[in-house]
Amino acid sequence: NPAKIESSENSDMVAMVFGDTAIVRGVYTEKSTTNGKDSSAKSQFTSVFVKRDGRWQCVTDYDTRLQ
Repeated sequence: NPAKIESSENSDMVAMVFGDTAIVRGVYTEKSTTNGKDSSAKSQFTSVFVKRDGRWQCVTDYDTRLQ
């Protein structure tokens, strides 16, 4: 088993809505191992959603690793 995610969490999330478009920013923290070695990561993300047929759908997502 090469990769194992022990936990993951989104935090510090802020959502901004502009009509049928929304931008969500936040921090993603993951505790994980790959081939038995620590591969934990923390990243800042920005996701863009569009409301289609009454449902919010993610159309793009950007991540920047913090550590």
